[in-house]
Amino acid sequence: MRKPVKSAEVLAELHKQGRLPVIPDTLREFELAWRDPHKHMTELGAIVANNPDISKRIINTANSVLHRGDTNVDNAAQAVARLGVIETRNVVHAVSLHDAFNSPYVDPKKFWRHSISSAFAARKIAEYMNKRFKWEVDPQMAFLAALVHEAGLVLMTRFFKSDYGAVRDASRNLDEFLELESKTLHMTHAVLGAALFQQWHLPTEIVMGVAGHHHPARLHQDHYRIAYVTCLAEGAAWLLGEGNGFFPHNPEQTSVQLIQNLERERLTRDHLLFLAKQAREDSESSSMLGMF
Repeated sequence: MRKPVKSAEVLAELHKQGRLPVIPDTLREFELAWRDPHKHMTELGAIVANNPDISKRIINTANSVLHRGDTNVDNAAQAVARLGVIETRNVVHAVSLHDAFNSPYVDPKKFWRHSISSAFAARKIAEYMNKRFKWEVDPQMAFLAALVHEAGLVLMTRFFKSDYGAVRDASRNLDEFLELESKTLHMTHAVLGAALFQQWHLPTEIVMGVAGHHHPARLHQDHYRIAYVTCLAEGAAWLLGEGNGFFPHNPEQTSVQLIQNLERERLTRDHLLFLAKQAREDSESSSMLGMF
C-alpha cells in the first residue's frame, strides 16, 4: 500500500524534479497590477503587449464574434480597451493554463475544451444562482476557478505516473475514480491543484473553488458557494460531452455525486443542461474555445 503523502510534499518533489509549474511572469505581473487601484488600463495593456503569444490571443478574442465591433483591432492596447480588464484577465489566465499544464497522459485538446467549457458554464451558473437564490458569487471568480479546476490532474500524472493511470483503468465510472484516487493514492487532484494555486497567491475564491470542486459541502460555509458553482460547472462540461482528456467520457453516465450536489440546492440535471447549453453558445462565439 502506498504511504500517505501531503500536498506540500508532492509539490516539493515536483519542484526538485523541475516539473512543478511556476506562475508565468505575465500572469504574475497582471495579477499584481490588476489588484492595484492606481494602475491604469494602459499599464495593463503594456503588460499584455510584452508577451507576443498572449497579445495575439487577446487581439483574436477582441475580434471574435462575441466581442468584435465595427472594425477589427490590430494591437494589444486596442484589444484590451475593447475587452476591458475582466475579459483580458480571462485570456491571460487561459493562455497561462495552457502553457503551464501539460502531460503525455492527458489529451491536451480535450483538457483545454473541458477547461474552457467549464469556465463559461461557471459564469452562467453563478449568474443564475445569484438571481434565483440571492447568492453573491462573483461570476468572474467563478469563471477563473472553473478554468483552472483540473490543473491538479496534470500534477497527479506527473507525480504518481503509472499509478494514476492504474486508478483510472480500475474505475468503471467517474464516481469510482474519485473514490479510488483518494483511497489508493491518499491524495486528490482537487487538493493538489488548490495547494499549487495557494503557492501562486491566486485569489482565495479560485483556490477554494478548485479545492472543493467535487465535494463543496466539505468546505467551510464561507467557501461553499464558489466551490458549488465550480462543481456544477465541471458537471456541465461533462454533460456537453467535453471530457477532461484523462478519464474517458461516457455520455450514458451522469455522476451520482453530481446528481447529489444538484439536489442539495433543489436543482436538476435538466436545469444544469439548460445552463450548459447557454454557456456553450458564448464559448463558441469566443475565440477561447478554439484558441489552441
